[in-house]
Amino acid sequence: MSQLDNTLKLLGITDTNIQVFGTREEFHGRGSGRKKYLVIQAELTYTLRRYPSCGYNTLHPNGHKLTNVR
Repeated sequence: MSQLDNTLKLLGITDTNIQVFGTREEFHGRGSGRKKYLVIQAELTYTLRRYPSCGYNTLHPNGHKLTNVR
């Protein structure tokens, strides 16, 4: 098991269709408000298809979702 697989396990992500390419640390803010973030770069191993009844005509590729892990 690679270190990147351990990252998914630590976060409780069990989906085998997610392939992690790397992780990096980022810092945002100044002074006492400065925060450290862990950014995980990953990709799905299959092609997404739009659900016909979702109300949207297309998928939005390269999307982002902000997730807070506590």
